[in-house]
Amino acid sequence: MCFKTPVCSVLWIAITVIMNSATAEHETFAIVIHKIEKFEQNIVDKLQTLYELVKQAKTDASEFHHDSISIEALASNIIEKLEVTIMRKLVTHLEQHSNHVIAKLAALTTKVQQMADSNQNLRIITDNLLVGQREQREKQLISVKDDLQSHRSHVEQVKANETEYHKLQNSTNAQHEEVIVKLSPLTTNVQQMADSNQNLRNITDKIVVSLSGVEKQLNVSYETNTWMNPSSCTTLNINVTGTYSIRFFGVAENFLAFCDFENYYNLGGGWTVFQRRIDGGVNFFQNWTMYKNGFGDVNGEHWLGLEKLHLMTRWARHELLVILEDHEGGSAYALYDSFQIGSEAQKYNLTIGKYSGTAGEDALSYHNGMKFSTFDQDNDKSDDINCAENRYGAWWFSNCANCHLNGKYRRKGEHLNTDYQGVLWYQWKGYGYSLKSTKMMLRRRSG
Repeated sequence: MCFKTPVCSVLWIAITVIMNSATAEHETFAIVIHKIEKFEQNIVDKLQTLYELVKQAKTDASEFHHDSISIEALASNIIEKLEVTIMRKLVTHLEQHSNHVIAKLAALTTKVQQMADSNQNLRIITDNLLVGQREQREKQLISVKDDLQSHRSHVEQVKANETEYHKLQNSTNAQHEEVIVKLSPLTTNVQQMADSNQNLRNITDKIVVSLSGVEKQLNVSYETNTWMNPSSCTTLNINVTGTYSIRFFGVAENFLAFCDFENYYNLGGGWTVFQRRIDGGVNFFQNWTMYKNGFGDVNGEHWLGLEKLHLMTRWARHELLVILEDHEGGSAYALYDSFQIGSEAQKYNLTIGKYSGTAGEDALSYHNGMKFSTFDQDNDKSDDINCAENRYGAWWFSNCANCHLNGKYRRKGEHLNTDYQGVLWYQWKGYGYSLKSTKMMLRRRSG
């Protein structure tokens, strides 16, 4: 019977459920039987469909197995052929790469050999240079040692001369004191005065002799020092225009100066140039320190320095020559028979003598006795303005200037201007004309 199969068991359970449900819902037994038969038919239809699907799946699996065997064989064959082709190409590529590497190695070997040869040559050249430089340094050291030894000898001689001078000076002072002591009784005793006059003459003669000896020794010391280191262009042993090393008597440091031996206006040479304007390449609007120490290039535009001018002019009498040139080719000069610059404590005041020349009337005498002024040290006589700042330069300004050679440089075409800031010499060209070039020089006077 159907109740002994699993399907029937399921049906029976379903019937039970349906019957219970039917009872709960108060359905009739006929309706329940109809539903059971319908459910059973539905199950049978689904089982039949499942059977057909399983049967078709077996058929498809058999065909797939046969096809997979063919594909596997084909793939194996293709893989073998690909492996052979790849191996051949790989071998060919490796051979080509190996040949290329071998060629590069050969070229590198050649270059390495060439570099080794070059290094050897360079080593030989370097060794030769080092030997030459060593020999040259040894020669230079020997020369420097000789110069130092000579310099020490000269310095010792100068010190000995100075010591002798101090001894003579002390002796002279003692003799002066002795004279004063002997002169005192003369105020009360005329007879003693007459007697003492003879003694005074004797002592005076001794003093004159002593001073004469001192003067001779000072001259020898000065000549010795200037022979070693000229104190100005006039003490040079040659008369060739150019740059020379100068050192003042009693000053340790040398400095460069331009010595001019041209015979300007038949006045002779041996001039030391301390101011030069040519083309405006150097700015002359500088402060006090720059004008004190100097600036520019002595072979071109420059200012030698106020301190040097003071040291040069404090012991001996000097003359001043100023050379002026305009933009039309004209020139003029101003000569002063004495020229002296004071110390820094005196603000480097200017002292000049008698004028002569072709630059119109005397322009620089307006500044005689004036202190030097810069924009940061206003020493002029003007109560209203700082002349150095207003005139764009530095000078021995009074109230302000009749001449000013350190003003703003103006080239041709710009040289006509009435702002008083140019390179001016009023008595020659007026305030509105800025000069093309200037040169200020000093020279020690022989007489």
